[in-house]
Amino acid sequence: GEPLLLTQPQSTNFVEYSEDFTNVFWNKNNTTVSFESVTNPKGELGAYKLIPDNGIGGNRSIGSSFNGISELHTLTVYVKYADYRYFYLRIRNSPAATSVFDFETETITLYGVTISTKFTKLKDGWFRIEAIFDPSLQDDPDLLFISFSMSDLPNTNTFDGDGSKFTYIWGAQFEEKPFATSYISTNGSV
Repeated sequence: GEPLLLTQPQSTNFVEYSEDFTNVFWNKNNTTVSFESVTNPKGELGAYKLIPDNGIGGNRSIGSSFNGISELHTLTVYVKYADYRYFYLRIRNSPAATSVFDFETETITLYGVTISTKFTKLKDGWFRIEAIFDPSLQDDPDLLFISFSMSDLPNTNTFDGDGSKFTYIWGAQFEEKPFATSYISTNGSV
C-alpha cells in the first residue's frame, strides 16, 4: 500500500519546565518534589516524586499561574502510582474545576466546571491524565492557576500528609486546544 502520513495540529506547551518540577516555575504548597531514577514514559531514567509535607489539614499541591487565558485549554500530566490512590488535576480559581483519577479502579471523575477528562494507560504503570477547561467559566478567566495534587480521599481540597508517601509525576502540558496533542517537552521556554 501507499505510505500513510499521520498529522496533528501544531501546538504550544505553555508549561515552561514540563519535566523539572523542582524549578521555581512550579509553586510548591506544603509539598516537596524529589528527582527519582525511575523509567519515565519516554523510556529514559528520570521522573519526580510528588511528596505532601508532614502536617494536618491544608492543601498539598504544586502548580503555576497563567495570565491572559481565554480559549479552551487542555492540561495533561503523566503519573504513576506509588502510595496515594487519587491524583488531581485542578484549575484552582473559583469556581473550581477538578479531574480526579483513581489508580485503584482506573477511572476518572469530574468535579466543578471541567469540560471533559480522560486518561490513557501506558506501559510500566504510567498513565497520561487529561482535562479540558473552559476559562470563561471561571470568575477571573484572565488568571488561571493549574495544580497537581494527590490524596487517599476521592474529592478533597485538604488532607493530612506524612512527608514520605508520594506519587510519581512527569511531563506536564498546558495547551490552547480543546484536546491533547502529543507531548511537547520544554525546558525554560515556550
